[in-house]
Amino acid sequence: MLPSSASSTPKIRAHDVFLSFRGEDTRNSFTDHLYHALNQRGIDTFRDDEKLKRGTFIGPELLKAIEESSFAVVILSKEYASSTWCLDELAHIVECMKKRELQVFPVFYHVKPSEVRNQTGSLSQAFAKHEEKTVLLGEVGKWRKALTEIAIISGWVLDKARGESEVIQEIANKISNILTSMTPSDNDDRLVGMNSRIEKMEAFLDLKERDDVRTIGIWGMGGIGKTTLAQLVFNNICNQFQASCFLGNVKDKSKNPDLVVSLQKVLFKKLLYSGDDIHNVHMGINSLSRRLPSKKVLIVLDDLDHKKQIEDLVGMDWLGPGSRIIITTRNEHLLKAYGVHHIYEVEKLNDEEAFQLFCKKAFKKGHKMADDYTNLSKGVVKYANGLPLALEVLGYALCGRELGEWESEFAKLKEHHDDNIIDVLRISYDGLDETEKQIFLDIACFFKGEDHDRVFNILDACDFYPKRGIRVLKEKCLVKVIEGNRLWMHDLVQQMGWSVVLRDSLDPGERSRLWVNESVSDYKDSRSWHDVNNVLEDNLGTISVHGIFLTLPAKEEIELDADPFSNMRVLKLLRICNANFSKCPEYFSRELRLLEWHEYPSESLPQSFRPSALVELKLPSSRIKQLWHERHLPLMKKLGLIDLSNCKCLTKTPDFSKVPYLMDLTLEGCEKLSELHPTIWDLQHLVSLNLKGCECLEILPHSICWKSLQTFIASGCSRLERFPEIVGNMKHLSELHLDRTGIRELPLSIERLTNLILLNLRECKNLLSLPSSICSLTSLKHVYLSGCKLIDQLPENIGKLEHLEELYACQTAIRRLPMSILLLKNLQSLCLHGCKGLKLPHSFSGLSSLISLDLSGCSLDEGAIPDDIGRSLSSLRSLGLSENNFVSIPESISRLCELKELTLFKCSNLRLLPKHLPPSLKPLVAYDCPMQTNYPETLTIWTSDKGICFLKCQESEGDEDETRHDPRPIPEEHVKQPFAKYLKDLIGPELEQEIELRVPHTAIPHWCSEYQSGTSVTIQLSDPEDSNSSWMGVALFVFFEILDQSFEMEETFCRFQASDGLFQKRSVFANFENFRVGSHGVCWYQPA
Repeated sequence: MLPSSASSTPKIRAHDVFLSFRGEDTRNSFTDHLYHALNQRGIDTFRDDEKLKRGTFIGPELLKAIEESSFAVVILSKEYASSTWCLDELAHIVECMKKRELQVFPVFYHVKPSEVRNQTGSLSQAFAKHEEKTVLLGEVGKWRKALTEIAIISGWVLDKARGESEVIQEIANKISNILTSMTPSDNDDRLVGMNSRIEKMEAFLDLKERDDVRTIGIWGMGGIGKTTLAQLVFNNICNQFQASCFLGNVKDKSKNPDLVVSLQKVLFKKLLYSGDDIHNVHMGINSLSRRLPSKKVLIVLDDLDHKKQIEDLVGMDWLGPGSRIIITTRNEHLLKAYGVHHIYEVEKLNDEEAFQLFCKKAFKKGHKMADDYTNLSKGVVKYANGLPLALEVLGYALCGRELGEWESEFAKLKEHHDDNIIDVLRISYDGLDETEKQIFLDIACFFKGEDHDRVFNILDACDFYPKRGIRVLKEKCLVKVIEGNRLWMHDLVQQMGWSVVLRDSLDPGERSRLWVNESVSDYKDSRSWHDVNNVLEDNLGTISVHGIFLTLPAKEEIELDADPFSNMRVLKLLRICNANFSKCPEYFSRELRLLEWHEYPSESLPQSFRPSALVELKLPSSRIKQLWHERHLPLMKKLGLIDLSNCKCLTKTPDFSKVPYLMDLTLEGCEKLSELHPTIWDLQHLVSLNLKGCECLEILPHSICWKSLQTFIASGCSRLERFPEIVGNMKHLSELHLDRTGIRELPLSIERLTNLILLNLRECKNLLSLPSSICSLTSLKHVYLSGCKLIDQLPENIGKLEHLEELYACQTAIRRLPMSILLLKNLQSLCLHGCKGLKLPHSFSGLSSLISLDLSGCSLDEGAIPDDIGRSLSSLRSLGLSENNFVSIPESISRLCELKELTLFKCSNLRLLPKHLPPSLKPLVAYDCPMQTNYPETLTIWTSDKGICFLKCQESEGDEDETRHDPRPIPEEHVKQPFAKYLKDLIGPELEQEIELRVPHTAIPHWCSEYQSGTSVTIQLSDPEDSNSSWMGVALFVFFEILDQSFEMEETFCRFQASDGLFQKRSVFANFENFRVGSHGVCWYQPA
């Protein structure tokens, strides 16, 4: 009898959101836009697309769709109540809501909530018609009740004052945040034993404290559940922050500066929605520390082992008030050195929790556990000693086995009196067959973190049958494939693999695998280093050695007494990095599948080498002059990759006739390479060819036809003046990089590259023009022409590139854009920076997908920018208008509701900004623009995520290098709309604490309902009953004037008191010592 356990089945949700709407009113406008906004965020949304047959009454399909959704968004429009179908939908939605099975959000689309609640206005007319039909009389009361109940729910009111795009983004963001933060169901195995730990973490985080920045460390041994706890806490609280980011496996992703930059870019993308301009670690630190202080963010840094990993990514003084940082690590000293506020040591699971987790893994769902297994299970749980990873691995190993097998495995456990978890984990390893064991050990010792497909090919060439083997390892929780298609395993599992190899033999030369882990800073004291070093220096290797990976973090000399590989006759895997051998090896095993040697010291591979089984040959930065001796070279059918990048002595490539199945050839940085062997053109399986930086390469063949080629890179081949004719079928080529070459023209036959997606011609300074045939490449998405100074026009038919998304033509001689450019309906980025004298079309109509437009340095005069820019470019987020000659910019720019960034550097003639700026703008930067005389020379109008504008100015005073940063007044029309939106978004029913905002302003805003002045004022508030609303709280603006810059405000406060005496409050304002002489103030909010 097989063991099993019972479990309940959760309610199945087929959809995240159900949309209820009146098709005639909103189907092709608001509803359609909302539907796509939700889908873009990965939110499964049900919308009746007229495919369901409509009759007098709602069909069962729609009822089922409502019941199987988590949310319902009800779009209440003027004609909504005229549809009995919509009213039936609504009644069922309200019924599900009352059962707590559905969360409902109403949208009042050009109707007032009071009209819906009382069924007045257009709704009154609709119900009059329903009541005329006797067949519907029984339903009318139910419909009225449903409308009344839906109208009292907090939702969105869409009228002339609020744009549709703004409301749609708010709805999509709210639902997305709720879905992200939803607590997993009780069936989620991750929750076992976690509730109490989550509560402790949230107590340390203290989210009610809104002003401080707090860092919490999660510390414990490997496999204890640090990452799981961080993930659960992150999901619970991330919706309480303006932005959030979870960075996993930081230790492994920050081993070199390029990887750190990648992590910084992820932070930028998640927190600031940008980051492509980061090129080094220092730039990333400066940018993050400069741009994050305005935001309340949540950041989780998972699995760190060095203080610098934190310092390169986040500093406590970089973040806005209320921000939180969570760090997981095994290194308590790291947390103390960084100065975290609290360290939470993750406890082991207690016996009850451990038993529950083990049973979830070991027993199949849907059946009751047999009594025979209870004592065995308790024994296994006791042995695992509360470590979650051990419980999971053992549970999977025993799942589905007969009682006798359980007893046998438990007997093995009892024989291991050492409670070291490595021994526990080995039980799963011992259950593998021989080839599965070999695959596991290769991944543990050599390939953790490597690309799955690449490792698969190498293991396949070793005759290990990886398709089945990797699947089995995944099923047994020994290996998994993570983001980026990389093979991964827990550190403890990896250490178990290492221990298996180390226990094979006391003699390192008799072990199957030798390695040095480059991530260990003190590697010279490690056992693995001494073992590998001794084997190589004393030639102790034997026929048992299967692989050697010597990857050192710093240069190391290896003194050889003899040829180190001469006795390793079956060596299959060899990687050498940062090791300088005193002698060049004269022998390599013909069994080698992988030969990777950075800075290989010899001018050629050994003449005796017969690499018939080789899969990858990587010799970057080596002294190679002649790769191999071709006379006795065998046919290498398995060799798919050759990497000779940065081989500075290589002048010509080898004969490729012996490698007919070569797929990847990298010759990047071979500065002296001047000749490509003619056989290279016969490589019909070649997928990628990289000739980047081959500065001496002058000639390519007259014609080429690589049927499988996908990427061709010739960037920086400065002497290359001619690109070959395309003959035959090259339909797979998707990327062509010819930037910084000397080519003068492209062949007309380029039209045969029918699936080309990217064409890079940056800084081709001799290129005269583009052939018209380029417009036949309808798959093109990215075209880069920047720096092609002789190109003076784009092809007239460029509009045929219907899929084009990016067009960069900066610093070219282009003076006119062809009219067909307006047909590029998918164009997202258009950069024409530095195209002096450029004439723009009279309209931007047709470019509705454009997100980024750079017209800086184009010498644009007054009126050159089309007046319809605000209507036509509805998706625009970034607009560059620096270094132009106009006096003003069109007022319609205020309609660019998605605009986040507007730059106006050095517009010497600019005198006037538009009366209204888009509330989404952050920032508008106008350096060296005179504008109005009451503006400072340099100003920036900033807006937060919520829309509020602040002014930051920089003026030189005294020393030219001395700059002061003080709040300054700004025109009210620039702050009114965004400030009102900011308060509306910030002040909500969940806000239980008072807030205080500095307001650099000169007068009480016009939208305040009451005005009084003096040192004491009394304000009569309207009765909520008279306005059909309820009080959430009171927002007050208090303004004062600084008369003397030397005035020291030790304490500035206001006392608030309600007339009934039930409420009294004394509020002390923030320090205003940096404010100039003039009028200033504070907005203060107190919840009801």
